[in-house]
Amino acid sequence: MAFLAACQPERDASLAEAQRLHARGQWADARIELANLLKVEPANSRARLLLARIQIASGDGEGAAATLARIDGKTGAAELDDMRVEADMLRGRCRQLLAAASGKAPMSATLRRVRALCAVDGGDMAAAGKEVAAGMADHPDDVGLQIVAARLAILRGDLNEAERLIATARKGSSDGFEVEMAAGALEQRRANVSGALAHYRAAEKRNPLNSGPLAAQAELLAAAKDKGRLAAVVDRLRRMAPQSPAAAIASARLALLSGDPRAAQEQLLAARQLAGDRPAIQLLAGQVAMALGNHDIAITELSRYLGSGVRDEEAAMSLAAAFAAAGDPERAMATLKPLADRPDPSRSVLAALTKYAKAAGQAKAAAGYAAEAAKPSPARTANLFVQADRALAAKDWKGAIAAYQQLIEREGVRPNALILNNLGWAHFQDGQVDQAITLLKDALKQAPANASVLDSLGWVLWSSGKDRTAARRYLAEAHRLAPGNAAVTAHWKAANR
Repeated sequence: MAFLAACQPERDASLAEAQRLHARGQWADARIELANLLKVEPANSRARLLLARIQIASGDGEGAAATLARIDGKTGAAELDDMRVEADMLRGRCRQLLAAASGKAPMSATLRRVRALCAVDGGDMAAAGKEVAAGMADHPDDVGLQIVAARLAILRGDLNEAERLIATARKGSSDGFEVEMAAGALEQRRANVSGALAHYRAAEKRNPLNSGPLAAQAELLAAAKDKGRLAAVVDRLRRMAPQSPAAAIASARLALLSGDPRAAQEQLLAARQLAGDRPAIQLLAGQVAMALGNHDIAITELSRYLGSGVRDEEAAMSLAAAFAAAGDPERAMATLKPLADRPDPSRSVLAALTKYAKAAGQAKAAAGYAAEAAKPSPARTANLFVQADRALAAKDWKGAIAAYQQLIEREGVRPNALILNNLGWAHFQDGQVDQAITLLKDALKQAPANASVLDSLGWVLWSSGKDRTAARRYLAEAHRLAPGNAAVTAHWKAANR
């Protein structure tokens, strides 16, 4: 007995050390400390609770369920129930969680949040909204419910409401992982690639054992068509969670971006076997089917994805294209008409409707859409200019490129010297030197005496080593025109050392 009593302080110290490591974000070390403690004291309920929390946060539902099963049921019954619910969601038991009848007492905030996430995963946004509304009525200050509400707002396109909810959740959050993930999703919807990546990387630091941040980065980089960085993220995801649906989905995205839809299809089948039929898989399946020319399958998958209530213009455009390719331009028109009926429809939607109306033999409708597409949209154009300026200020080069390309290709804005200069500089910073030089030379033709354009072209030619003789000439002229500009002066001095 005396010997056992002497061991107790050491065990308490081990638990305290595990708690300290967990608080510092060193979850792998905390897990090792807990495993060693539980070898000598398997009935330590506090150690098992902390281990289960780490397993749940890491996405290990099976491990968490096994850990929780070995805890004395008298220990924090309500807390145990909530943790079991989260473990069951991770184990893919959403159907049972949603089917469970509610009793007279209000459901816990955790159960409402989990049921909402299960509904989202099943593509039922309306049911998810009801769960969140009921949960927030009973638990108005719950951060987890606020985050799910923000994600639903992002899906329906209400970005201002999403931003408000995320800001509120940030004030009440203790660890911030889910807040950073939601903030990343918001910036991703705004096409702010660098901003979204920053949030996802912050989430990764807060929860290094969870594959969610890497999966989100893979989705973002696939949409941005950044094959190099996507390949690096997919490699890390495969090493971290090789048998996970996230790794299979990310691998499918990489294969599709690499021009190998057959390989993407194989990875997608593996993801579906692991994760079932969730909206993200439906969308990717539709994209893969389109790449393979399987238009009927694309129609089925994309229709189911959009039927969940997601507001996704690119997916709607793909679905319309699938209908048209299958010989049904009328249904292609019906798919895009709700987008055209919005207060400020995009030029690409109107142009597509013009094409499909012509194919359907509706000449009058085609002329109407064509006329509307030809009209400039001050609000839409202004929003894109703001988006481009913000991206440049944040050094989000891909976001700037995307915004300027939409201005030119979708909105019909004639690229002046300023646009060409900014677009060329963004391409240079993004590593696309030849494209940058072409754009900057076009800008110089329009504005041969513009110091900013001369400086941009000169610095690109100098730093890339493409033509240093011409670079010195351009930089000297830029310095002559703008001797007080610090950046111009720095570039001119660097080229004349």
